[in-house]
Amino acid sequence: MTKNRSLLHYNAFIKEWMNRFKFQGDYALLLSFKKEWLSLFYQHFKTCSLIIPIPLSAERHLERGFNQSEALASLLPRQIVSPLSRLHTEKQSQKNKQERLQEELFTFSSSRKLNNEEVLLIDDIYTTGATLYKASKVLKQNGAGLISAMTLARS
Repeated sequence: MTKNRSLLHYNAFIKEWMNRFKFQGDYALLLSFKKEWLSLFYQHFKTCSLIIPIPLSAERHLERGFNQSEALASLLPRQIVSPLSRLHTEKQSQKNKQERLQEELFTFSSSRKLNNEEVLLIDDIYTTGATLYKASKVLKQNGAGLISAMTLARS
């Protein structure tokens, strides 16, 4: 992964906001940052040809009813593809950094070739970077070119 840019610093207010967004599905909150989110994209990632939201496991998606990374990605003006599948594991927030780094999270589940394309990964929170780096590794192994990441918040 070449770079990550985050719109916000993760603090108590953002934590509460994210909980309402992720666990209560409050999309109106997401729209309150749309202008700034688009500005961040155009400032740093306008050359990216593909947007790949970090997937949830099927179990986690069923719990929430939606994928917060897909919701963030849908605000951006590029093709969204989903070539990754996520293995179901304990929540990342319940693990320490070492556990996050050791665990395999993704498989490549698409017949689509990435052909050295410039990819932008989208996720909600950058904590240790383990999720994004693991996704980047799988994408690189399957033909991606330059890989960057954009997150709503960074701790």
